Amino acid sequence: MVIWVIYICTIFSIIFFEGLRKLIYQTRYSSFTFFLMMVILFRIIAATGEELESVEKGKYKGTTIITSDTKYVSDDSSYYIGQTSGYIFFYNKDKHTTIIPISDVKKLEMYSK
Repeated sequence: MVIWVIYICTIFSIIFFEGLRKLIYQTRYSSFTFFLMMVILFRIIAATGEELESVEKGKYKGTTIITSDTKYVSDDSSYYIGQTSGYIFFYNKDKHTTIIPISDVKKLEMYSK
């Protein structure tokens, strides 16, 4: 899965950079500016791939979320992948993501390597 994400991001980056290159040369910005933007974007893509890989390797293994009727545990078959101010996201290897509203959570135990 990580390889496909990196592959897709790379393709979109190439398309993005070609458009950006044309914009920069039309507005007389330097080649250094273009190079700097490329380095920043590739670093963001690499960091995303590293984070995906660490989650798959068990970064949050053992994290437990308890709602009024269900207990979710991050293990080898399901991953805690993050949260926002309103929701918690769990990914299962059966190719589905469970979205849990924060208001339903009774207890959250976070573990991180």
